[in-house]
Amino acid sequence: MPTMQERVAERYPSLVPLLRQPEIGKLLTQAVTNNWSPGVFQSKFIASHWFRSQSESQRRWWVLSATDPGEAKLQQRQMNVGLQQLASQMGVKLTSGDLRNLQSEALKLGLEADSQWMRNRIAALISKPGHIGNEPGAYRTAVEQTRSLAKAEYFQNLPDHTAQKWATWMITGQKTMEDFQAAIQQEAIKRFPHMKEALASGLTVADQVRPLAEVWASEFDTTPEQVMASMRQHAGTPSRQLLGIRDPKTGQTRMPNEIEALRLARSQPTWWSTSSGRRNDAGMSQMLLQAFGKRA
Repeated sequence: MPTMQERVAERYPSLVPLLRQPEIGKLLTQAVTNNWSPGVFQSKFIASHWFRSQSESQRRWWVLSATDPGEAKLQQRQMNVGLQQLASQMGVKLTSGDLRNLQSEALKLGLEADSQWMRNRIAALISKPGHIGNEPGAYRTAVEQTRSLAKAEYFQNLPDHTAQKWATWMITGQKTMEDFQAAIQQEAIKRFPHMKEALASGLTVADQVRPLAEVWASEFDTTPEQVMASMRQHAGTPSRQLLGIRDPKTGQTRMPNEIEALRLARSQPTWWSTSSGRRNDAGMSQMLLQAFGKRA
């Protein structure tokens, strides 16, 4: 007498692996024992909890794992390699448990390793301790790029959580560096409303300050880059006045012109110890001596 597996194989050859699944195995046994018609079996099969709780890709993976374990293992290895490569590119460190869970999820859902779904799942691990990779990777690079752009061009120290949020968006393809620049530009308009027109035209805060920093630098024996670096770093540095002054006529804040920048520089007590200040001091002394009819 043929075994139950042989009887199932005769009537439902493609479903033999499902004999290992308790609910479907019971249905198959009943179908061949009671000689159900194909229609009856199909209706009960589709109505089963197992069928309704599994996607088509999950059902295919279950059958492959049961019928061809060698192929299933090959696909698992290939998926592991793809996920590790993706995580490395993103700058995320996967534990063995992470990799096992992601691999299982990808294969059951019929996804490629480099799919948007997997990118989002890997990015979600960033908030967990120990998941930021030691290598640069896309995440660390994006964090540094956003911080650098905000500070260098818009004179803003970006909070860690903001840089990390934008970096996560970038590595998952949800936003770009151009999106970030547009957002930081709007933040700059809020901080420096008197620069609104220039910022809206595409200029950065640094673009507007640089010519004035050149004037200041020439008076303090330094470089424009050093002047601007100090302005970015120290809120109380005198050169921060170059970011905006109050117009004596209108009472409104505006950018100083180059003559006003020169006056601001020369109004600093430390200016007199610079070469420019000493030359000016010597010139004034000579003028006073001449006014009194004396020669130096």
